[in-house]
Amino acid sequence: MILTLISCVGVSLVSGQDAVDWPEYHPFRSAEAKEEYLQLYDDRAKSWPVPSETKMVETSYGQTFVRISGPVDALPLVLLPGGSATSLMWIPNVEALSGHYRTYAVDNIYDVGRSVYTRTMQSSNDLVAWLDELFSALALGDNINLVGLSYGGLAPLATMLFPLARKLRRKKKRQS
Repeated sequence: MILTLISCVGVSLVSGQDAVDWPEYHPFRSAEAKEEYLQLYDDRAKSWPVPSETKMVETSYGQTFVRISGPVDALPLVLLPGGSATSLMWIPNVEALSGHYRTYAVDNIYDVGRSVYTRTMQSSNDLVAWLDELFSALALGDNINLVGLSYGGLAPLATMLFPLARKLRRKKKRQS
């Protein structure tokens, strides 16, 4: 797996009890707060400088929002935002990156954005498992480039430190 690590200072993972019956506006405090936030988010997303498609990807940790740009046949480049930031933080960079890569700008499952967690993360192992599920659902294969900024740098680092984890999980799934 090819990895690019910009910066890593740690991550604050969601903790606490796993959800069973979250309200419809989860993870927001109210339906009004959700509506207002998503309107601001969508207004900012209009400045995405290249054509893109969006997907909500189901994982065991919840729904992960991904904005995809760039040539369909290019190598995948997954862009992970810093803490308290969304995939929209890549607006200044995505045009140049999407010229050479198929970019996948992710809203982290444990932070702000359009992703909605339904299961909490307790450790970096959960972070790696979530990314493994996401990469598999997106059919990215094994040659994935990862770029994470600040807190988002933990995921590439964790994935780099556990290089066999993804292959072993995939092999185990094929055998069952």
